[in-house]
Amino acid sequence: MLDLKVLQPKKILGLGRYPLPHKGDLSKPYFIAVGCSFTAGARIDYNDVWCNQLGSKLNLEHINLSYQGSSLEYQYEKILQSETILSNAKFILWMQTYPPRSHRFFLRDIIGDFYSRIIAPDKQIIWEKVEYYYNLVSHKKILITNCWGWDLKTKILLKAKICKKNKNYFFNKNNPIDYGSDNLHPGPKSHSILANDMYDHMTKHFSSWI
Repeated sequence: MLDLKVLQPKKILGLGRYPLPHKGDLSKPYFIAVGCSFTAGARIDYNDVWCNQLGSKLNLEHINLSYQGSSLEYQYEKILQSETILSNAKFILWMQTYPPRSHRFFLRDIIGDFYSRIIAPDKQIIWEKVEYYYNLVSHKKILITNCWGWDLKTKILLKAKICKKNKNYFFNKNNPIDYGSDNLHPGPKSHSILANDMYDHMTKHFSSWI
């Protein structure tokens, strides 16, 4: 039986860990999903979450390592950990969160992962951070996309400098067309559009992964 504890976010004062958003039947072919609340499925039914819809279209199970409010640093850590613990996964889907977010790993054992999240003050390094994390995983079986709500300047750079030349970064150009119960997180229709677009992209460019 797989020990998934290290993949779960830490609670404050070491009082256990938060459950993962979803764990399918890992005895069957599966993929890994990584992201923030948009991938965890905040404020909508999990059946409507984009990665769950995509899994149904691909006829694959999946495990979701996403955590609300998480940073690129936190998400990359989960990818590294999953490569050892979940080494038989077919591929990873990474919906990258807002780049200004960061994570104070040195405090997590005391205040937990939720309170270790910060917004980095230096917004001049946003693009450099996006480019840095792309380069770290560009050679792996990871399909990346940007979450809804990235600023226009970063999206323009992303499309021109990475997505135009590299099919393993899928450019999420759409804005939400509906919302969940909090009127902040994208709703089922928005998730469905992304799932359909990514399915078309994967079947065209990465059919060998499926």
